[in-house]
Amino acid sequence: VIALDIENNDRGTTILRLGTEFSPTQFLTLRGGLDRVQTSKNSNGVKPSVGFTIQRSFDGMAPSLSYAYVFEPFSSSGMNVLSVSLSF
Repeated sequence: VIALDIENNDRGTTILRLGTEFSPTQFLTLRGGLDRVQTSKNSNGVKPSVGFTIQRSFDGMAPSLSYAYVFEPFSSSGMNVLSVSLSF
């Protein structure tokens, strides 16, 4: 899966977001993307991210664990995002 989002704002700035998702197995999904890709000279810094989801269905339920790391352009460290969900 590949996704592209284009945002035009009232300041004449165009911001692009691009992401992809790949499932090498039925239990594992890998993701990567870019946020805040600007076409103007005054960029706010591109925010690349990578992540994965592990999901295993049983007894009508589907618990999943997702993790993502977002590289912050103006910080010495990035942002870690962890989520746990249960679908039934």
